[in-house]
Amino acid sequence: MARSDSPVENMKAAFAAGDVRRARRIARDILGAEGPGAEEARRILEATAIDRRALAIGSGALALGFFYLVAFILLR
Repeated sequence: MARSDSPVENMKAAFAAGDVRRARRIARDILGAEGPGAEEARRILEATAIDRRALAIGSGALALGFFYLVAFILLR
């Protein structure tokens, strides 16, 4: 992937390539500097935010599944 001079273009290219971690890092830098493209950076950060409720539900389901697995092994 060729790098361009504009941080906004770098952010968009990273996001389009699926490099979410790099796109979020560039977006945070753009918002911190309050430079041009702040609205686009805000949109990228909102689109890639982690839903904490979904994370809690998933980890609860994983723990419950592990509990059932251990219980069935011990009861067998």
